[in-house]
Amino acid sequence: MLLNIWICDDEKAITNAIASKIKVRYPNVQIKQFQNGYDLLKQDGSFDVLFLDIEMPDIKGIAVAEKLRARQHVNPIIFVTAFEQYVFQAFDVQAFHYLLKPFDTKKLYEVLHTALKNRSSQSIDAPYLVIKSGFDLHKVFYHEIHFIEVLGRKLTVHIENGSYTFIGRLKQYEENLGNSFYRINRSYLVNLNYIASYTKQQIILDNGTILTLSQKKYTQFLQAYMHYIQHKGYLHT
Repeated sequence: MLLNIWICDDEKAITNAIASKIKVRYPNVQIKQFQNGYDLLKQDGSFDVLFLDIEMPDIKGIAVAEKLRARQHVNPIIFVTAFEQYVFQAFDVQAFHYLLKPFDTKKLYEVLHTALKNRSSQSIDAPYLVIKSGFDLHKVFYHEIHFIEVLGRKLTVHIENGSYTFIGRLKQYEENLGNSFYRINRSYLVNLNYIASYTKQQIILDNGTILTLSQKKYTQFLQAYMHYIQHKGYLHT
């Protein structure tokens, strides 16, 4: 089945440029281009990924996204715009990512690859963080997080293929991420789903990462972990 990628921007040069870049990396995809949001909303069928401009003269991209979500279009929407102030509105309509113009080809490919990988496995209602790292914004689902590390005033969120560092308080995430996470010492908040094994001194994650477990927290950790795996219905061996 062919992948369907839609691109909507009032500047035809932009839609052509995005389409041509995508075709280089994904020559067999089906691409549809729209110069205004109303034409897109009239289109039958659905998309696997949508690149959507926010600032368009007839109907704004945010409004288009709201209508699509109301019709139960749950696949990734990537906003493409020169206006950074719209970023939080974009995530209000479950935007998968936000590309600031001008963006380079490498960034486009990275975002598209991740969107295609996640399109069928992510629920639109799945909880996520929006992380600002440098000049980029990243959407990270809770279940993607292996662990969060604190060093001074900086937090680093570790996921499968990398990490994001930003200013924050680990206590805030300990309180908000839920029972799937446990703080094993002052420095690490761990996703219990990625634990492969443990001793009284350390925890080993599925990818081989070894983290120190506070001896004072061992009993509480064991209770939390047992409760978690019983709820999930399986045991790690």
